[in-house]
Amino acid sequence: MKNLNLNPYPPIIRCLIKIHKTHSPNRPIVNWKEAPAYKLAKMLTKKLGILIPIPYIFNIKNSIQLVEDLLDILFDKDLKFISFDIENMYSNIPITELTKIIEVMCTQNRLNTEIKDEIIKICNILTKQNYFQYEDLQYITRRWTSHGTSHIILSEIYLQYLENTKIFYILLKHQIIGYFRYLDDILILYKNGVTNMCDMLDAFNKITPTMTFTMEEEVNTSIDLLDISISIDTPKISFNVYRKPTTTDIIIPNDSCHPPEQKLAGIRYLVNHLPTYPINEINKIKKKKKNMTQ
Repeated sequence: MKNLNLNPYPPIIRCLIKIHKTHSPNRPIVNWKEAPAYKLAKMLTKKLGILIPIPYIFNIKNSIQLVEDLLDILFDKDLKFISFDIENMYSNIPITELTKIIEVMCTQNRLNTEIKDEIIKICNILTKQNYFQYEDLQYITRRWTSHGTSHIILSEIYLQYLENTKIFYILLKHQIIGYFRYLDDILILYKNGVTNMCDMLDAFNKITPTMTFTMEEEVNTSIDLLDISISIDTPKISFNVYRKPTTTDIIIPNDSCHPPEQKLAGIRYLVNHLPTYPINEINKIKKKKKNMTQ
């Protein structure tokens, strides 16, 4: 029987320790699936995608698209990579400004006043759901904690607004070759000696007072994004499979009680992802040997 969420309860918080990062910071995770406004958030996400579609000009959908976009760039020996990360992005979106942006987008898409008012009202309800439960106590945060299914599209609306109104002009000013964003991770391709990345980072951090950007430089001429490692090797950009230090590559045992499609999913991934990326033969052989030992 379909779960109608007739008995909602407060969102429960837990923490995931990022053991692969310095000082092992915590990532708070709130299970909002049984919360009272979960269905409302799910409905808003669907409606926004239909009524005010967003362009995704600067986004990458996956590693395959990133590889294809990078291979289209004319090679230069002075090209360099750097990555920006948005600290605690979801909880630092300015709600008042976001609401105004959504209102403008509704007007641009010629939605009638009644529908626009309903969308704004629902957004205000969801962004005020700032409570969670830990053990037997309930807490209210001072900022929007972006729980539920609507946080991705609302954050995406705000980030795309920044990219099309402010970040675009920063990229032009600093003569950036390529800008690629996946959620809160940004890969930037620039020319050494032309762009001062410290000045550019400073410009990014002046865009809005609620959001902080951090910078990560290449390590041994290589940088990682999603599940690929990218290097500039004369006379081309090269790629390799990247795994976080915490990755175990453990798959579901064949004698487990899981459905067959779940058991095969991990094997399919290990088999199919190697031909997908233009990895050199030496790295392919190394990866195949590692996969066979698992």
